Amino acid sequence: MRNIRVELLRQLDEIDGAAALWSFQRRLTDEIISAEPRAFADRRSPERDHLRLLRLFGDALAWRLLHPHTIRQLGKNSGKPPALYNQKGLPRTLELAESICTAGEPALVADLTFCLRVSDVIVCTDPECPRLIESGGHPAYINRGRKGRQKRRADAITQLLRDGEATLFGDEATSVTIEIRGQLKTSHAAIGEAISLWSEGQPGVVEHGPADLIVAVSGDGDEDLPTQAHVALDAMRERSEGQGHLGIGVHLRLLERPDSLLPPPHVWPLDRLQREALIEGDVAIIHLVDLHAFVGEGSRGLGRVSEITTNGEEVVGFVVEAAGNPVHLSPRHLNDVLYAFQTIESARDSMVEAAVASLAQIADEDLTAPGSVVHLENIEEIQEAMREQEAGRGPTLVTVPVTLASKLGVRGGS
Repeated sequence: MRNIRVELLRQLDEIDGAAALWSFQRRLTDEIISAEPRAFADRRSPERDHLRLLRLFGDALAWRLLHPHTIRQLGKNSGKPPALYNQKGLPRTLELAESICTAGEPALVADLTFCLRVSDVIVCTDPECPRLIESGGHPAYINRGRKGRQKRRADAITQLLRDGEATLFGDEATSVTIEIRGQLKTSHAAIGEAISLWSEGQPGVVEHGPADLIVAVSGDGDEDLPTQAHVALDAMRERSEGQGHLGIGVHLRLLERPDSLLPPPHVWPLDRLQREALIEGDVAIIHLVDLHAFVGEGSRGLGRVSEITTNGEEVVGFVVEAAGNPVHLSPRHLNDVLYAFQTIESARDSMVEAAVASLAQIADEDLTAPGSVVHLENIEEIQEAMREQEAGRGPTLVTVPVTLASKLGVRGGS
């Protein structure tokens, strides 16, 4: 089974057009169908892990052909990928994808992935606004039942991607796309350096920054952190003067619990042998960061990350101060650093830019005026603010903690 995955990785790297893209997906489909019966019959079978790793190749295609924002929208539908070996509509879907690829357009079969949960075929001519196609079904029932729900979900996401604003299927509030100017910077080069050191028998320890440590160790779990890593961690704690808390991520999580918000190692900018070692678990990358380093000014001076919100040991959000107003952001930005290897500095810039752009969405309002933005901490304060709004008074923008927002059934913290 490893040989199959190694060959797929080679084939993935050699995709140079729509025809090769289809050839890869046809091979991937056959391998998934071959593994599924045994994987479903025996949860402890090697085919179980093999099946999960195969679908990550589908995710790799998505990350190569689509913008991350697009993937986030197409990954919002709940549920696991459906089985292929007994799926009656699969031949029609494959025929549709093949015909599109044969015509020269890159098309993805969503059911080969974890991360694409909307539509059957995604035509990726525009990474930021692909065409979403449902295959099969009788035309008379296209707007009814399950197919109708799928179509409405796809139509709303297409509107959001095209126009930047839409009410997504199942939501009451309108979703708005916010564009930020921050430039993404990553520490993937440090991963490659750490793996090279480790493969040469040296400690695989690389300090990407004073608060950012990358360590390569054996993936079998028998290797402790090298002494050099402990020395670097001690220095990190000393620099934070007791204010820091350690964030830890291990890349194997991406293989064991695929996440539509995070690219798999298949598409990391590393050479093929290093990516193979990561995919097969020969090596584990441990990422350690000082959380206190997130606190600080953005590079453009528009605001600052002022607080990391926690619930016990769990980070549940960040607070950004912009134009004198607190904006609460989700903890996703920490995972962007720990597992997508965005640098702490560019993550901080992204958070500040997102907060400023969020405030700017309130058009023609003076958000710097006293009382225009308020932060509410409990249900009673929210109820009072709602009564004020009904009476034509109250603040322009209300923010609440992320933990309270989730209880209220809304996305984000504002």
